[in-house]
Amino acid sequence: MRKKSIERFQNAVFCEKTDRPPLGYLFFGGGKWVLDYLGVSFKDVYYKANGIVKAQTMAQKMFQCDNVMSPWGCLTIEAEAFGCKIQKMKDDYPRIVERIIKSENDIKSLSVPNPRKNGRMPLILESLRLLQEECGYRVPVIGMVCSPFIVASELIGLENILADTLLKPDFVHKLLDVATADCIDYVIEMIEQNIFAVMIENAYMNKTFLNVNDCKKFVFNYTEKLVREIKKHGVYVIEHNCSKEPYLDMSIELNPDILNFGSGNILKIKKQAPNLCLMGKVDHAHTVFFGTKYDVYKEAKLCLREGGPLGFILSTGCEIPFNAPFDNIRALADVVNEGWTL
Repeated sequence: MRKKSIERFQNAVFCEKTDRPPLGYLFFGGGKWVLDYLGVSFKDVYYKANGIVKAQTMAQKMFQCDNVMSPWGCLTIEAEAFGCKIQKMKDDYPRIVERIIKSENDIKSLSVPNPRKNGRMPLILESLRLLQEECGYRVPVIGMVCSPFIVASELIGLENILADTLLKPDFVHKLLDVATADCIDYVIEMIEQNIFAVMIENAYMNKTFLNVNDCKKFVFNYTEKLVREIKKHGVYVIEHNCSKEPYLDMSIELNPDILNFGSGNILKIKKQAPNLCLMGKVDHAHTVFFGTKYDVYKEAKLCLREGGPLGFILSTGCEIPFNAPFDNIRALADVVNEGWTL
C-alpha cells in the first residue's frame, strides 16, 4: 500500500524511518504554473477559500509535494484584521497602504480582532477547513501565522518598530502584548479546523535587525508564548526562519517540532538538536530560480545526505519564486522519489 504523505511527515517529526524523504511545500511556490494550468490569476484564487483549496491541491499534485498550506507567504492578514488598509494585487500578495498605528496614542484604541469576523481571517479558516475535508486524511494541512513581532511591525512599520525598541521599549512591549493575544486567538481557531501543524513565520528573529538581547526580549519571548499555546492544543509547531542571518539557537530554544530554515549548517544543527526534525534548505532564490535542474538536484541530494534519513524533510528555505522554472521545481520531487539511496 502506498504510504500517505501525512505518515511521512509524522514519522519525520518523531525521527522515525520513512519510505522516502518527505517533500515540504512552502506557501504557493512556483504558483505561476498552477495558475496557468487553471487559467486564473493570483487574485482570482487568493481571496476565496475554495480558490485557495483549488490552487493548493493542484500544486500538491503538480509538484508532488507532501503537504498543503494556507495562508501563503503573506504578512498582512493579521494586520488587515486589526484595521490596516491593504491594496490587492493581481499577481502578488497584497500590500499595506495605511497602517493602523501612527502614533503612540493609537494603541489605546487597538483591540484584538475576532478571527471569525475580521479581515481575511474567516476566509483562511474556511480554506483550512476545506483543505482538511479534501485531503487532510492523507496530506498534512498546515496553517501559517506571523510571529507577534512581525504582526506588530506590520501595524506600525518595520523601521518604526525597530527604532522604538531603542526609543520606546515600553510602548513596543504593549504593542507586542496585543499582537500576541491576536496570534493566539487566531491559531486556536486554526486548530479547531483539525489541521496537522501551525507554521510560525519568524524571519525577523535575525542578527540583521536586532542584537541578541533585544531579539530575546522583543521577538523570542513573545514567540515562545505563542508556541506554548499551540502545543497545549496538541498541534505540531513549525518554526520558519528564512533570514540570511538567523538566530538559530533561539529557534531551537523555542522547542518547535520542525525547524524550517534557509541559512545554517544542517550537520551542526543535527548535532546540537538530534531529536529535532529539520526542514530545508535548498536555496529557493538562487538555485531553484537561477540554477539548472541539475543544480537543484545536486543541492537537494546534499541536503538529504546531511539531514537524513531520520528527522528530515526536504524543502526550500523559503517560498520558491512565483515564476521559477518548472523543471527546477520538479527536480525536488525527482530527488525524493529516488528514496534515501544517496
